[in-house]
Amino acid sequence: MVSTDGKNTKLLTDLSQKTDEFKETYKRRASIEGKNAELKRFHGLGRAKRYGLVSMPKQAKLAAIMTAKASFF
Repeated sequence: MVSTDGKNTKLLTDLSQKTDEFKETYKRRASIEGKNAELKRFHGLGRAKRYGLVSMPKQAKLAAIMTAKASFF
């Protein structure tokens, strides 16, 4: 079992960030973060307009469509 008291956690974090798998995953995530920020700031995904399991996916899909459409123009 790994201790999470801070000493071993920092060492494990430093070691895991040097792996090729981590670098590839982080590169992919970093490329997506800008689009996520745009959706949140300019297209209303920071706060739900309506609540529920049906409404939020609709809002997210509409925002994604508008963002994709805007990039073509």
